[in-house]
Amino acid sequence: MRAPDPPDGPLTLGALLCRLSPVVLELLASPLGVDVPVTRAVIAGTSDDVDLAEGDVVLVVGADPTTDEFAGVLERAAAARSAAVVIKARPEHVLPLRALAGHHGVAVVTAPASADWGQVFTLLRTVSSAAGSGHRDLDHAPADLFALANAIAGAVGGATTIEDRQLRVVAYSNLDQPIDSVRRDSILGRSVPSYVMERDDIVVMYRRMWANTDVVHLPAEDDDRVRARMGAAVRAADEVIGTIWVVEGDRPFDASAERALRDSAPVAALHLLHHQAAADVERRRRTDAVRNALDGRAGGRLGFAVDQRVTVVAFGTTGIDRDAATGVVRHRRLLDLVAFQVEMFDARGVAVSFGGTVLAIVPEPSEVGGRRLRELVADLTRRAGHALKADVFAGIGSAVDVDGLVESRWEAEQALAIAVETGGSSTVRSIDAVRSAVV
Repeated sequence: MRAPDPPDGPLTLGALLCRLSPVVLELLASPLGVDVPVTRAVIAGTSDDVDLAEGDVVLVVGADPTTDEFAGVLERAAAARSAAVVIKARPEHVLPLRALAGHHGVAVVTAPASADWGQVFTLLRTVSSAAGSGHRDLDHAPADLFALANAIAGAVGGATTIEDRQLRVVAYSNLDQPIDSVRRDSILGRSVPSYVMERDDIVVMYRRMWANTDVVHLPAEDDDRVRARMGAAVRAADEVIGTIWVVEGDRPFDASAERALRDSAPVAALHLLHHQAAADVERRRRTDAVRNALDGRAGGRLGFAVDQRVTVVAFGTTGIDRDAATGVVRHRRLLDLVAFQVEMFDARGVAVSFGGTVLAIVPEPSEVGGRRLRELVADLTRRAGHALKADVFAGIGSAVDVDGLVESRWEAEQALAIAVETGGSSTVRSIDAVRSAVV
């Protein structure tokens, strides 16, 4: 079922779905039509501990669409006059779900089985927030991030770069505007230069920018060899997903330039999310192969040599409710943090999510590499715990060849369980240190 073109005025279910690719969400049934107003996205389970309201788009996490519990969610959503219920479903569920939607009088939208609930929730929140803030030009936004960077550069009046949350440069403008050495090094290295992030004042400035919605200004330095610039955080709902930086051009920034940069952030959020989704396609293929290998199914060599030794590391948290919206987002952030650090350690490293646990496969070239891995894991748990405001634990399995991934995964999960159970000052346990307890 295809939603109609979005009408003008308040955001409706039809307008919301038109802003999203059918690959993300598909309208299965809408007994009351698609002009139902949309107010917010919420995450709920099959229990009744989440209060639903009129206009809610309800993401039902971890539910079987054939159960009475899910039918109960539909009944509660209809009673609250929610806009729609979103569920992961297989082809054989289509007809029963349409019948349930008609019986209860509430729209049902399906998400792909491979979709990440955190990404779906963030995307829905971003679209609804942008629509509610009056940015009605999103449908006419530039086709890609590089075109968007050029559009921002023209509107604000300076060379523009767009970074993701890991400070990687994902796009930059190519208009004939003045630049400096920092921008040049950022583009060549495709990330913020290390010599920049070694400065305490820059780290403090990033934290201040990520903590609020204000535009920040950096003055010129070194006799204008480093030009003045201003930046703004890009948010998806309440989560920072990137940054826009604009280098001052021939004229100093004025109030209208600052306003143009601030207004660009919601548009950039949608483009960054779509960029991440596109970039995730190849990573998802590799992730599927990794999941198969960790689950004992055929997964190939995953790009590793026959004699390559690898280790599985399991990461988990306490104090995070995975059934709540904030829990979904924080678990996704843990996965992103682990994946980024593992890939920095070795480009062949990879991390995936299994339920409430993040599993990483890390190459170990030598005993020196093993010591480096333990140092990496200890540092990562500290950083992640600080970022998530939760206790983060890790378990390290044995170094094995690729055919022994299942064994290393089991050991890592056992070591993680002991780390969580014992707590204390040490949040990391290796299987060698706790093998007797595991036995």
